[in-house]
Amino acid sequence: SGIVPVLWRNQVKDDKKRNQGVAVYVDVSGSMHSTLPKVLSVISSLRKNISKVFQFSNKVSEASLEDTSKGKIKSTGGTDFDCIVEHAIKNEYSKIVVISDGYAGITSENEAKCKANIEKACMILIAKSDNKDNFISNHYDQTYYLDDLC
Repeated sequence: SGIVPVLWRNQVKDDKKRNQGVAVYVDVSGSMHSTLPKVLSVISSLRKNISKVFQFSNKVSEASLEDTSKGKIKSTGGTDFDCIVEHAIKNEYSKIVVISDGYAGITSENEAKCKANIEKACMILIAKSDNKDNFISNHYDQTYYLDDLC
């Protein structure tokens, strides 16, 4: 009747929504036991900028910032980066921060998946004597030391 409709119902295709946040993974393995209080205090001071933290050893477990800052950890004892890569890809995190001593391995299969799916990664090592020769530090070239950031 010559009247233009007010509401248009166009379908908008969203190819794939990737999680735009940054996932923070904290190493809670046995080798980190003595340095965890320092790491947890730094995380606690960043509570305005971080909503959740993922703890990892051989498995990733989500922890609230409150529980993490209180020292409540879930660890299997060992360490590997495979669980981080698998978790980040499954949850569509394209940016990750890993706080660790760097002593962890990764399979070549997960290296390839990491390169293809994780756009940016940052390694925060606890001390200058830690293992800077790890996959994340070598591939992403974003390695910092906790003491330099505090």
